[in-house]
Amino acid sequence: LPEAMEVLPLFSLAAIIGGLLAAFGAAVAGILQVKPKMLLAYSSISQMGILTAVFGIAFADPFLWGVTVPVLVLFTLHHALVKAALFLGVGSRRAGPGGRLVLPMLLLLALALAGAPLTTGAVAKHKLKILPFLEENSLPWFVDPALIAGSVATTVLMARFLWVVWPRSRRKMPISWLARGAWLVLATAVIWAVWLVPWELFRTTAAWMLEPDAIWSAFWPLALGGLLSVVVLRNAHLFPFRISASVPAGDLVVPLEWLVHKTRKLVQRVVSWAVLQRQGVQRRAGEWVRSQERYLRAAEAVETQLKKQAWDWLWILVVGAIVLIAIYW
Repeated sequence: LPEAMEVLPLFSLAAIIGGLLAAFGAAVAGILQVKPKMLLAYSSISQMGILTAVFGIAFADPFLWGVTVPVLVLFTLHHALVKAALFLGVGSRRAGPGGRLVLPMLLLLALALAGAPLTTGAVAKHKLKILPFLEENSLPWFVDPALIAGSVATTVLMARFLWVVWPRSRRKMPISWLARGAWLVLATAVIWAVWLVPWELFRTTAAWMLEPDAIWSAFWPLALGGLLSVVVLRNAHLFPFRISASVPAGDLVVPLEWLVHKTRKLVQRVVSWAVLQRQGVQRRAGEWVRSQERYLRAAEAVETQLKKQAWDWLWILVVGAIVLIAIYW
């Protein structure tokens, strides 16, 4: 985005709002899933919504583009590492001997995706959170609270993932040591990968994340999301619906299908009402026509009767006239 390019406020606002809606909508849909990979897929949609919002922030001011590019690259790198390791770890959670590290690594990856301190997630989330303050007057007021709420929502989503992915049977699957070792290297990259990126900005930010203030800034949304997860889990029986039956394992087309169904029902009702109204108008028009026909038939009967008695009335008038002349003559 060249610095000489004019500001696109409407496009920026649309991208920010659309991205945030996608982020929170996909997070809610993911929480209501019962299959771990389906949940991770919705998590990816949520993260892409955050990236869309970041693009919207960049379009709010062309000079912000140079600041948002490193954020986009870091966030993409972080998400690619974590999500790839999580998808591979879902199939490894019932590994045989030596697989006891899988569940702790899944826990680490879930915390990293939520932005836990001392991980690539903390660095990426920190760079996201400082964007609204670089050009505070040109961005909507809700951007900063929405990014913080996104961290909390991701924490709840990952808590749901750990609950779903945790093995509840003793069935084990044999996995080679080579595959397990490669996966462990990928999983631990959430800690060491940021130091290998050849950008001084990333290393400086990672070093700053070792400070107590930075650790607290990354910790409290995580703690709040964990607390919300515990409250929801302990009170799940109070909900008027079952999570497993809330959103079918599919995609976000389900609400659209519901909307189309309701729209079709509404159109049918409108058409039925219009037909009834037309039938009522036709019925009333028919009654009016029939009443007019009765009047017409009565008038025709009178006219016919008058025609039949025309000569009689004529002689009566002539005789009456003669009598009057004779009287007054």
